[in-house]
Amino acid sequence: MKKIFFSLFLTFTIFTTAFSQKESEHLTFKGVSIDGTLNEYVV
Repeated sequence: MKKIFFSLFLTFTIFTTAFSQKESEHLTFKGVSIDGTLNEYVV
């Protein structure tokens, strides 16, 4: 019985992880693309 529960838990975890990692858009702030080093944005 423990093997069944563990298998179901493992399967559920794998599927939720796989579906939650979809590709996202590039980061933007108020329409301005944020691409570069941190030093370019810290003044």
